[in-house]
Amino acid sequence: MKDRERWLILLWLVVADALLFLLRKTGFFIGNVLLSPQDTGFTAYFWIIVIGLCLTLIFVSFLIVRNSIRGKKELLEKDAAEEN
Repeated sequence: MKDRERWLILLWLVVADALLFLLRKTGFFIGNVLLSPQDTGFTAYFWIIVIGLCLTLIFVSFLIVRNSIRGKKELLEKDAAEEN
């Protein structure tokens, strides 16, 4: 993984957690759990962390798939150049 992608992942994690924290401050339903501004217990922060990590996993998966597609495309172009 390139350094730029590592920074993108870190930035995404920070942004996702910040957005979830703001949603919690305004009151937000996630399933049957209400992350209300009054809920300052473990549950609210647990869900913020879990959802942030899930969003990060989705973003990392996207980067991995994108890189594998790009790598295959470069290999095909290289093979085509060698044949000519």
